Amino acid sequence: MSKSSLIIFLCLFLTFGGCASTKITFKSCPLNTDLVNKIISIINRQNRLVRSVVSYGTIRIRKESSSFSADVMIAATKAPFRIKIEVTHFWGRPLCYILIQDDVAYILSFTEQKYYIHSLGRPEPSGLFPFPLEKACLWGILKGYPVLRDYAQVKLTEDNRIALADTHGNYVEMLKLCMDDYFPCEVLFPKEHVKVVRVDFDHSNDIIFAHSTDVFYQTENISWNIVLKQVVFNMDIPGDIFKLQVPPGYETVWE
Repeated sequence: MSKSSLIIFLCLFLTFGGCASTKITFKSCPLNTDLVNKIISIINRQNRLVRSVVSYGTIRIRKESSSFSADVMIAATKAPFRIKIEVTHFWGRPLCYILIQDDVAYILSFTEQKYYIHSLGRPEPSGLFPFPLEKACLWGILKGYPVLRDYAQVKLTEDNRIALADTHGNYVEMLKLCMDDYFPCEVLFPKEHVKVVRVDFDHSNDIIFAHSTDVFYQTENISWNIVLKQVVFNMDIPGDIFKLQVPPGYETVWE
């Protein structure tokens, strides 16, 4: 974590504190049209409730047979759409910084001494941020609760999933609910071959979120696991945090 980001992050937590979370559970019963509509309404309301998030925890990145774990700090705002992810060794040395603004991702790899620039929606070459997803999907991943894509139809699958389909009947997003409650603990994006699994749901005031999120890019056998230790929602985040300073001599790679 950079020195400036660490100072900003600590100030936010000292001022506002972490979330005071409380477990919520619902009695399970079979899905029906009314219940599906209620769940969709809850998901949409949750999206409206969150305008920014700052979180701190750990991340584990797996790629084929290799993996590594590190600290992670995430800062994100919905409007304007900005995401900053700082991945650092547990002793503080930076591994990579990821900045996403609008439809462009900037990845600063300190281990490779490279600076990657690529458009969202396509895998990028470093493998550090491989998920070919759009802004709404990324926002849902990082705030710990899904965001629904645009859809034309809602269907129930044979295995009791909520499936959102486009005008041609193609599934664009599929949600599987937890066994003991109605939190969407698994979300599948069929076209992109990305699966998101959330566990350990809590809430801060009225905002529901998961402490642990796994993101699997099934085509490339790459995954992230993010475990959040502290979260602050809807705080004003200084604009300076959404900047990258590229060290001299780093190679720029355009995609």
